[in-house]
Amino acid sequence: FRSNNIIVSEIKNNHFDNNSVSEIKINNKTEKNHKDFTIEKIEKINRDESTEIVFNKIIQAVRIVLNKNSKNIIFKYKELNQNPNNVKSVDHLYHYIELNVENLDQKLIKKSEIYFKVNKNWIFENKIKKNEIKLKRYHNYKWNTLETIYLHEDNDNLYFKSITPGFSYFAIIFEK
Repeated sequence: FRSNNIIVSEIKNNHFDNNSVSEIKINNKTEKNHKDFTIEKIEKINRDESTEIVFNKIIQAVRIVLNKNSKNIIFKYKELNQNPNNVKSVDHLYHYIELNVENLDQKLIKKSEIYFKVNKNWIFENKIKKNEIKLKRYHNYKWNTLETIYLHEDNDNLYFKSITPGFSYFAIIFEK
């Protein structure tokens, strides 16, 4: 795949460069429906080009490839303090996240990866092994476990990648 020239950040040695973050907070007064979300707007994603959207939070970034050119795509990200409304809770939870897109038919997603981190203190306190960390996606009224791959670690966190067919609510958990 070709790399899109509107990339928000670069991957270096399998992790994202924290010095090149592009994050936009929408003013709650002018965009009430975006309250408490981190918003990333991508003017254009070309077909078969890899585009990275950086949040630099628990979800570090998303890498996406589409089957068709698309314009004015909006990624909305929010870390949730509790189980999403009308959604069954999960066991062994680290964090719930809402990650959605606007102005994009999710059927156009050819490939999408979510890069995320988990704090080592939580892993140590719960006696978790790296291969037990999973990302779940809420779809069709149930939680679906996504393929989750360990990437690397630093002094504070372990870093993972999951492949997702679309966007919705997510839960970072451990499964024994």
